[in-house]
Amino acid sequence: MHTFIKKTLLFLFTLSCSYLAIYIGTLFVVNKQTNFRLEHPKKYIIIGHSHSECAINENHLPEFENLAQSGESYFYSQIKLKRILAHNPEIKEVWIEFSNNQIIPKMEDWMYGDMYLIHRIPIYAPFMSLEDHLFLLSKNFWGYWKVTALVIQKNIERIYKKEDQIVKEIKANPRNNKVYIERKAKKIEILKINCKQQKITFDISVNHLRYLQKTIQIAENHEKVVKIIRSPIHASSTLRCIEKTYQQQRKNWFHDLPFSDFIDFKLEDDEWMDYQHLNEKGAERFSITLQKRMEEMEGIGAHKASKKEQP
Repeated sequence: MHTFIKKTLLFLFTLSCSYLAIYIGTLFVVNKQTNFRLEHPKKYIIIGHSHSECAINENHLPEFENLAQSGESYFYSQIKLKRILAHNPEIKEVWIEFSNNQIIPKMEDWMYGDMYLIHRIPIYAPFMSLEDHLFLLSKNFWGYWKVTALVIQKNIERIYKKEDQIVKEIKANPRNNKVYIERKAKKIEILKINCKQQKITFDISVNHLRYLQKTIQIAENHEKVVKIIRSPIHASSTLRCIEKTYQQQRKNWFHDLPFSDFIDFKLEDDEWMDYQHLNEKGAERFSITLQKRMEEMEGIGAHKASKKEQP
């Protein structure tokens, strides 16, 4: 009996070591072969979650690359940004979406909840640092372990097909949502929210804000201009009820960064997908206006520079 147990344990140990070797080996190969080069590198990139994914229409912002994705936490944004900047030196500015819901406890789930691990880890695992892997293991060991088989499967597919491009997987693609592309969307219902009745209390997702800090640091290490942006939020959204807390956190953590706040950008009620997201019609209006403002600012900057050069 003792010999049987010993052999069984030895077999399980060997099996585990082999599995771990395959996991680490495929991570290494994919890491080395993958190219984060953008097809047409732009001057500006924006990263964040679904707010900016839906609000920024690249067709009306020719110098913009929208790399924001629905449900993406800053934990994954920092992994993405590190590689994108390393492969695309043409980028001059990094815009980061920072909205009201990105301080709430739900962001912890976005980083290491089971559903988010299943979706994100197969894409990002080969490019994560040891520190990143250990963070996920410390927060959700079994969730991470369960998704390793999916990671191996995806890595083997990448290696076999010799896929070296990943940009399509990490770019914005709001057109996947039928509501977004519906040009004649019904006007959303206007609600009068009473924030005093809501009595919203919550703990700040400090981990998420630390990864935003890390994301900013990565951009600054590459000597890029960093700007914080907040996309429009409908007046009927309950996210408005945590505005005071949001502003406190922004000033505590990121008071020294330029902040472009479009929360009150004027839009018609048929230009919203819901209370937090623009539809395609709203994105067109917002992006065209943003492009005009950027052109105006560049014109002012060029004028000031020319005046300095005058004797």
